[in-house]
Amino acid sequence: MKTRRYAMVLSVLALATASVAASAGNYTLSNTTAIQIPDAPVIDPVGHPSSPYGTTINIAGATGTITDVSVTLNGFSHSFPGDLGIMLVGPGGQQVMLMGRLIESSAANNVTLTFNANAASPVVPSVSGTYLPAYISSEPFPAPAPAVTGNVDLNVFDGTAANGTWSLFVTDQATEDSGSIAGGWTLNVVTYAPTTCASEGYTSTKLTWCRNICEMGYTGATLDMWIHRWVNRYRDLPYCAKDGEEPELPPSD
Repeated sequence: MKTRRYAMVLSVLALATASVAASAGNYTLSNTTAIQIPDAPVIDPVGHPSSPYGTTINIAGATGTITDVSVTLNGFSHSFPGDLGIMLVGPGGQQVMLMGRLIESSAANNVTLTFNANAASPVVPSVSGTYLPAYISSEPFPAPAPAVTGNVDLNVFDGTAANGTWSLFVTDQATEDSGSIAGGWTLNVVTYAPTTCASEGYTSTKLTWCRNICEMGYTGATLDMWIHRWVNRYRDLPYCAKDGEEPELPPSD
């Protein structure tokens, strides 16, 4: 009986090493400062900045790396949204053009626009909803905004750190129309952090052995050796076997 139970522990651990637990974080922050979008006074080769220009949201204490980013403009109004360039810049300098001189330019009146890479269709700025960013063209943005690349893929942030300063730059790039983002903007960032032997709190010999079982990719006799050592010494299971039901351990001698 002891041999059977011991074999069951080894089997479960060997299978469990292929699946590592993880934790996710969801961070939602807002900058509620109203953004005024005055009419560009003249046709200019550089976009006319909003007031204030380059409003920011700071994230601190986020763990893991980014898997999803959403940006929401709260209370967006403009008499001709096709005049606008709106750029999101992340902590690492990555940029996304949320809107850039769009063809669809019906007037927007206090709408809520959310931008997400999983949306079904490009933004229609006159109708509240969740959309893909859209870009036709853009004049250069005044400093401190970076040079325009025309990127519209919010997945550019995936795999990077969420912590730091996120900036929203808004410019008017033609004459005769104006607007505002009365409620400012909201940023939602989702992160993923895989569980590791270190994050489980293992130290010293236990940390080394846990890594050999859970993280080094060992198979066959090498993996079996470390599992035998672990069970004989600690009489419990390492973190990578704890997602499912724990098997009965061998009895004490």
